[in-house]
Amino acid sequence: MKQLIATIALVLGLAGSALASNSQSTITGNIEQADGSTCSSCRVYFQIPSTQSYGGSLISPKAFSVVTDSSGNLPSGTKLPYGALVNVSIGTGQPIQIHVPTQATVDLTTLILANTDPDALVSQIASGNAQCSVINPPLGSIGTATITCNLSGLPTGTIGQFMIEGASSAAFTTLTGDVTGSVVTPGDLTVVAIQGHAIASTAPTSAQLYIWSGSQLVPVSMSGDCTITTAGVITCTGSGSTPFGPFATATAPLAINLGGTHALTAGAAFSNLSPLTTLGDILYEDASPAGNRLAGNITSTKKFLTQTGTGVISAVPAWGTIVSSDLTTALTTPPPIGGTTPNSGNFTAIALVGASSGYVSLLVPAAAGTPVVTFNDVTGNALVADAVGPVKTKRITTGSISATTYADVDVTWTAAFADANYTVNCSVVESTSAAQGLDIDHIQQALAAKVTVTVHNPTGGSLTGTLNCTATHD
Repeated sequence: MKQLIATIALVLGLAGSALASNSQSTITGNIEQADGSTCSSCRVYFQIPSTQSYGGSLISPKAFSVVTDSSGNLPSGTKLPYGALVNVSIGTGQPIQIHVPTQATVDLTTLILANTDPDALVSQIASGNAQCSVINPPLGSIGTATITCNLSGLPTGTIGQFMIEGASSAAFTTLTGDVTGSVVTPGDLTVVAIQGHAIASTAPTSAQLYIWSGSQLVPVSMSGDCTITTAGVITCTGSGSTPFGPFATATAPLAINLGGTHALTAGAAFSNLSPLTTLGDILYEDASPAGNRLAGNITSTKKFLTQTGTGVISAVPAWGTIVSSDLTTALTTPPPIGGTTPNSGNFTAIALVGASSGYVSLLVPAAAGTPVVTFNDVTGNALVADAVGPVKTKRITTGSISATTYADVDVTWTAAFADANYTVNCSVVESTSAAQGLDIDHIQQALAAKVTVTVHNPTGGSLTGTLNCTATHD
């Protein structure tokens, strides 16, 4: 059943005079839930709680209930005695007392509303300095509920003005600025400006745009290269006298002379736009400025990119060979050897130039440890500098030498001496831990190209060793 919130005039139904004592009124009506939905299959309880008297007849106590149909309607044949005070409840709701009128048919909702004190629903309306009160007719009587309001203190205005709430109070005011007019007649409000910029009084036509003319916003139709539809779609067909297009598609690239790349992939597009044409080309920016190509080096001489700027701007790159002026002194001139100045550095070769004898002395000053200076001669032989001249060294295996036998081992120099005028010394090394091992018996011969050494194995088993020989030319 819908709850009554407020009412201005209530007609409370009770009419007619007393009729026969057994006369009954048929109760009808449609029952709704509090939320407005249909009260389907709802049970409605009726109770006459005590013996009553109406029109000279007695009304006996009575209680019964009915169930509404699927649409919330009371079943036909629901009757109550004329003049009875009946408690009515719907479902588990609180009972409400109704007064049955002397009418053949009456709506249950009307009876409930007629017998509900509106003061329980509307007691007072208050707003600011104005307040309203409600005076209701007596319960069960026909009459009008009167609302009395005290309007003193409310702001006043003229027809069409708006009430605007200020910081401390409300006041009526007339619209000014971008919007003017009143609310007396719908449509009287007019937007005459946008953020203080006046709008022309000329009404726009279909698909026009508002353009600032310098003094006001005026409706203008788009023309020239572009047009606009009423749906807001802008179509441009060119720029000035030059039409747009043709346009590239997923399968038809745009030609280079039309601003495209004539390619469908990034790699192909770069190749089409690049000035490079030949293997080895290098792309650079020239003075134009524009992309240009430096042809690759096609000579058999190894060359390097070279470029010399001005200190302010760069220059075009070129191929060139490295010359001594390109390197620092530290790279082109090794530090001097000799004298009293300590020397350090990496040397790829040191040439010893001396007298007609073909050699010079290299003195190594005494220092902590044993300093060693190693050289290679022009033929690649390892040389150890000493006080007299070139020294050749050679290290070879003796091969397996049987027990209690002698073996002749040839030591061939990597580069032969000029002649056999040299002194040679040899030693043998082998890993046995026994008291005896391989030893040098004697040197059979010393030739310019080799020396033959006789090695003795005095032990009872085969041994293999390493033969080390050093020769110094006279």
